[in-house]
This record gives sequence, structure tokens and C-alpha cells, in this order.
Amino acid sequence: MWHHFNYERAAELRKKYIPLEKVLSVVDLTSTDVILDVGGGDGFYSNLFSEKCSKVYYVDASDSAVNVVKENISGTRGNVEVIQDDICTMNLPKDLTKVFFSNSFHDLGCREKLIDRITEISLEQVKFVLIEFKKDSSIGPPESVKIHPDELDSIFKRHGYKLEKRDFLQEHYISFYSR
Repeated sequence: MWHHFNYERAAELRKKYIPLEKVLSVVDLTSTDVILDVGGGDGFYSNLFSEKCSKVYYVDASDSAVNVVKENISGTRGNVEVIQDDICTMNLPKDLTKVFFSNSFHDLGCREKLIDRITEISLEQVKFVLIEFKKDSSIGPPESVKIHPDELDSIFKRHGYKLEKRDFLQEHYISFYSR
């Protein structure tokens, strides 16, 4: 990882740069969706998604992240499963319909294998939604770590996915891929 995670700063930047209505529009959750929130950090999106879908799997490897989420998750429907594990090696849920990454895909060393593993084990045609930093973003990791939208498209195309939607924000972009 390129940094030490600061939850308060992440919440502040998310509020400032990532319009909630854009995220919800692109993720397009239904009451039957089962979503995996990869590198869920402070649990903001897991909590939000829990109100719109049938189940949320929150996954983060960090002790501090998982502790924050366990203390603060208010998934009133009781449909958030908090998992502390390495997404690259963990046993993945088979009932996924969507997989969500918010500024976490660029940090994974197992990107391509993870896409294949999720695709292979999923009972449904799984869809991927990613928020990533623009290459020229003034925030986030060094430019060398950021993923250009064309590169992201190439990664998913190699695994049989096509870009369905993309929104460009001030410092980020959101992409939605399906088969």
C-alpha cells in the first residue's frame, strides 16, 4: 500500500469529491443485489448499500478498518457481513451480483486473478463497479499507482467484460462493467 489510511480524511474527501447520487446511479442497486465492498475502509458504502440491497459483504484486511466498521455500522437491516481478510486469498462468497471498489482496485496485486476468481465462483452474472482516481488528480496515490480509464477498460476486456457506464468526477471516475 502506498499510504497509511486516515478515515476522517477519507470521509472528508469523499464528501467533497464523490457525489453520492452519482455513485448510487452507477451502482444501480436493486433489492435482490448482493454486493461485495472490497477494501471497504470506514464502511460508508457498505452501510449505504445495506439500505438498498439484500446483502453486503464488507471486506478489508486492516484491523483498524474492521474495528471501526464493527463499532459504527448501522446496517439497520442486519444484512452487512463484516469480513477481515485478504481479498486476494480469501474464500469468496458465491452469491454475488455486484463487486464494488472505491479507490482500492489500484492497490491490489491480484487484480486479474481476482476478477477471474469472482467470475468463476459467482452463481450470477456478476458486475463490477469501480471508483478510481484520475491520473491527473491532485489527491490520492502517486500518479504511477493510479489507473487510467483505458487501462482499466483493457483489464476488464481481457476477462470478458465491457464498459456499460462511466462518469467523470472532479478527481475520480466511476466505471461499471458487465459481461
